[in-house]
Amino acid sequence: MLPPEEVVTILKQFLEQFGHRHVKNMSIEGIGHLARIILTEHVFVYNNKYYRQVKGGAMGSPFTLTLANIFMWHWEQKLVRRQIQGNELYGRYIDDIFLTWKEPIEQLTQVLKEANDSHPDIKITYEISQCTSFLDLRIQNTDGQLQTSVHHKVSSEPYTLPFKSDHPHHTFENIINTQLLRAARYCSTLEAGMCLKKKMGWCAPSRTLMAAHPCLEEFNREQQYIKLMLLYAGYPLKYIRYYFYKTLVTLSINPPIITPIIYHENQYDLARQNYLKQPTKLQHLRASRIAGQMNPHQRSLWMDPIVSFHFDKKQQKKNTDDPMIIHYIHEKRLRHYKFMIHKIWQQVFGKTPAATMRLIVGTRNNRNLIK
Repeated sequence: MLPPEEVVTILKQFLEQFGHRHVKNMSIEGIGHLARIILTEHVFVYNNKYYRQVKGGAMGSPFTLTLANIFMWHWEQKLVRRQIQGNELYGRYIDDIFLTWKEPIEQLTQVLKEANDSHPDIKITYEISQCTSFLDLRIQNTDGQLQTSVHHKVSSEPYTLPFKSDHPHHTFENIINTQLLRAARYCSTLEAGMCLKKKMGWCAPSRTLMAAHPCLEEFNREQQYIKLMLLYAGYPLKYIRYYFYKTLVTLSINPPIITPIIYHENQYDLARQNYLKQPTKLQHLRASRIAGQMNPHQRSLWMDPIVSFHFDKKQQKKNTDDPMIIHYIHEKRLRHYKFMIHKIWQQVFGKTPAATMRLIVGTRNNRNLIK
């Protein structure tokens, strides 16, 4: 639960610490007043009666989530400094936290107890283990080395969008591409089978498991999991193999076309390291938002390269005409519409100045499919 006045104070501290005197021409004081209104004047109806929420924020509100993240940022500062001093890892996504610890467990328990008692509105539950999951990532500590792989909840079914559903063709391709790239990002070249052994209750000796699952087995096993999930959803085997091969080629890996399985550990490790150096989609989105708030005179040589890329891209767009964008509701029976619209555009405007304007024809999903 977010205490309103404390959250507003922390919000101002956050903006000041990161050098934001104004956000979209709004002062910090103005932002604080608006945040206070949102937190203190939220009303809802229950049993035909009006209620005003006096503590916390509206669930599902983007602004409430942002305030909660800023509130957690303030709460975790002492813990983060301790982790940095100890050369340890610390990561947080909203209210899920992962950290490493080399000292005795008793000291870690005391640190977590202090963190738990530091604020009356924050209570944490924790699990200390050599193998754990953080969101959809499985992390295992083996002799001081962290090994990672994709985490699948035991209770979740291997389900994805059915191939026969009425969605644009690129949607199915993107599913395969995203799943494989996640596997490449998550599956380290070291064996992560021991954690799986403990979860499944296997009794085979460690050396037997390591011999049965060589270094690349974790990634290739994830490929098999993805393939079975896609087959279960009705994806043709030939379609799966083609886009498996296409995605692996983008990673500078050239597997066999018929069975796109990687056999060379060094090739996989090099391709994975190169891929990990590339900015993620989230980093691009964040950089794009930052670039959108900047003025031309704020351009500097020490600007983040990703922000610089999006800033230059936005400046180029300002110097060109806006494209004509046309959307229509996607249906398989209308797949020829895109070609027809471009053809009619050329017939009508081909000999006019409008012919130089870029035409973009896209589709939107049906509302019942979006839900």
